[in-house]
Amino acid sequence: RVTDWEQALRWPAIVWMKIFLGVEANDQGDNAWAIATGQWVHRWLAEGAGQPETNEFVSIPETKEIRASILQSAREFRARVEALCATCARPLPDWWFSGWSNALYIADSLAAKLSDLTEWSRLASEWKLDSPTNIPLGENENLRVRGRIDLVLARGEKTSSGLGFPELWIVDYKTGRQRGFNLRDVRKNETPAQKFHKQLVEGRGVQLALYALAAHALGAETAHLTLLATTGEMRSQFRLEDALAQQDFWRELLGMQKRGGL
Repeated sequence: RVTDWEQALRWPAIVWMKIFLGVEANDQGDNAWAIATGQWVHRWLAEGAGQPETNEFVSIPETKEIRASILQSAREFRARVEALCATCARPLPDWWFSGWSNALYIADSLAAKLSDLTEWSRLASEWKLDSPTNIPLGENENLRVRGRIDLVLARGEKTSSGLGFPELWIVDYKTGRQRGFNLRDVRKNETPAQKFHKQLVEGRGVQLALYALAAHALGAETAHLTLLATTGEMRSQFRLEDALAQQDFWRELLGMQKRGGL
């Protein structure tokens, strides 16, 4: 999966054991709320944007419509949990309601950032890549990935390519503390390309950049990329050409794929 590649750069042995041996640490207890929050927020945002997981582009709804749909989805989910608790003759715990409220706040905050998209005409939520999607890196050499893109905005004349539009804006939601990217703020004697390479090596931005390369393989000519967090703004943080320029890095991943049997 695309998300596994970021982890593979940080902890290659752990990811290898997880994928090929089915062995992983049982440490989800400490991250249970973070995992639940992320799943709830992504699901509510996808339902608010319209037709999730259908790989279809639809007209962009008004922001207020998206936020209203998110609120409805969240309330319906809470009602189902309340009904489940009632069946067990137990009240809905205050701590659960607090976590649900926090997830709703995050989803609503992210949805509010989708306002002022007048220059974009279509969107698709939870776009599922084929398994595998081949990213060509040379003659008969492909980096194979699979995954699901949180949000894709599109504009321009529709084409017969895999994604259907020449210009895209790929957005990855982050519900935790992760920040977006800023390739303009560089240190002295450091270029944006060098900064981006450094972040990729650290495992930051790999997921989003791989989505860009996959979109390019499916016919996209231009793509803007944004890691959207609650503290960030809805703006383009880097572009497809920035990802394409990192060929040495992608070939290193290809080497990991070959050596690891991925």
